[in-house]
Amino acid sequence: DILICDPPSFQKGSVNIERDYAKIIRRIPQWMNAGAKLMLCLNSPDLDEEFLKAEVARECPDCHFEQKIVNPEVFKEAHQGKGLKVLIFSYQPKPETSDLLNLAERLFRAERNKDSSITESNES
Repeated sequence: DILICDPPSFQKGSVNIERDYAKIIRRIPQWMNAGAKLMLCLNSPDLDEEFLKAEVARECPDCHFEQKIVNPEVFKEAHQGKGLKVLIFSYQPKPETSDLLNLAERLFRAERNKDSSITESNES
């Protein structure tokens, strides 16, 4: 499994990556299986790879940095560190984290099923 996250760096009125990447990273556990790979991309000249590593460490400590993908020559940077940054992480949740996520998912499904059965019986 691999999740690729390549949000825009800036989109007027919508995305400001310096503010919003934390929100994305915080939600990673709901999309990932244990052992899955995560590719995070950042194409902001104002933010370096340390920004991305720090966001991941703070917002999703179960993601562990593995490697930086070196950009191909066609993406040659005019200024070192100002171009595209692509980092690979692995998602390795602690067993208790996985157990809590599984429990939360089961409770959510049970609640949703209960709500739908109540709706069906009210329609009868």
